[in-house]
Amino acid sequence: MSGCCRVCVTGGSGYVAASLIKKLLQNGHIVHTNLRNLDDESKVGVLKSLPNAATNLVLFEADIYKPHQFEAAITGTNFVFHIATPLHHTHGTQFGSTTEASVTATKMIAKFCAESGTVRRLIYTASVVSMSPMKNDGSGFKELFDESCWTPLNLSYPFSDSFVLGYMESKTITEKELLKFGESEESERLEVVSLVCGVVVGESPHLSLALSTLSTMAALSQFIDDAQSMADSCVLVPSCLLQILPITTVFTILN
Repeated sequence: MSGCCRVCVTGGSGYVAASLIKKLLQNGHIVHTNLRNLDDESKVGVLKSLPNAATNLVLFEADIYKPHQFEAAITGTNFVFHIATPLHHTHGTQFGSTTEASVTATKMIAKFCAESGTVRRLIYTASVVSMSPMKNDGSGFKELFDESCWTPLNLSYPFSDSFVLGYMESKTITEKELLKFGESEESERLEVVSLVCGVVVGESPHLSLALSTLSTMAALSQFIDDAQSMADSCVLVPSCLLQILPITTVFTILN
């Protein structure tokens, strides 16, 4: 992005989104972001304390379970980073699962972008859990590992729980649907990008630099200790597991 742009970042209170918002503000961009509740001072306060927030940050109230609310935040922007995702299902809504909520919201956000007349690019925060070299029948591995290699959702995975499987399904199906939208006539003037992310570490805008560094070091230390403990117990991790399991499953094992 060259010059000063108006950028929308969904899910402003999250770790990744808040970190991105901080960088965008530091570089002089105008940022639109959403929170589920603008009366939540613990989250609003963090965002308003960021550099240049007083002049360049615009807050909107929007909930991914109420996707129509995102239109206002998207209106007038040039780029949209769609980072928000439902991790835990909200019962009593129109959606039956996090997957249904995520797919519906993402498709509606993409539609708002395409119809805005201003948004040039939609960047979706995808996850490595949607990627796998395994064949759909689980009989082995594909010879080539590329963009066509999706995680088979019909298979069971050792050490996975309902949360991991739900997240895997949500991120995989949502990304597929968004890329399909990107190839349709509806998005003729909109570039759709899927950014596949793995492990996220680093400074947090929610904490002081010193505390963020300590938090990251503690997490890495715990990871190393757990890995060493498992190695001492003759458990095959992580190289062999990486060949057959989605990345998140491996980290679930290590934690």
